[in-house]
Amino acid sequence: MSGKDSLSLSYEFVKTILEDNEGYIWVGTSRGLNKLHVKSGIIRKFIKVPDEENKPRNLNVNNLYEDSRGNLWIEARNGLYLYKNGKLEPYYLKSGGKDLTAVWIRAMHEDSKGDLWIATEQSGVFLLNYETGEIINYTHEKHNKNSLINNRVRTIFEDWDGRIWFGTREGLSIFDPGTN
Repeated sequence: MSGKDSLSLSYEFVKTILEDNEGYIWVGTSRGLNKLHVKSGIIRKFIKVPDEENKPRNLNVNNLYEDSRGNLWIEARNGLYLYKNGKLEPYYLKSGGKDLTAVWIRAMHEDSKGDLWIATEQSGVFLLNYETGEIINYTHEKHNKNSLINNRVRTIFEDWDGRIWFGTREGLSIFDPGTN
């Protein structure tokens, strides 16, 4: 089921699958994103996406995440993308004056307050506050025992007390929003 027709995936190496709140099946591959209309069987393919200079770039999808607002987040090898209102666009992560667009996204989690946590392969964790649009980047700081234990964050979990747990390549880090 891979090929150039409207009934085939963009590529056979499937990395992630998600059913959205409208019933579409999204299939992420190493060579594109596919939106399957279940009843018709027709697949819409997103193979290339624009970069910051509006040049086409291959889309290598690692994971998909739908937030409570119905936004589809695409975690790709070359950054973060957002599918909203029928359009797929890059989502630029900027923090502390640094452009972090090309970070490798590993996991995402929407916390109980509705904020989005984004785990990366080498740049720690980003916290996106939906209400303010503010993005905070949490990273490992060599002489700060309260920082992340490692910048290679693989998974995110929120416990019943609202603490955010991060699984890294060197163990667990726990963030307590009450104490920051």
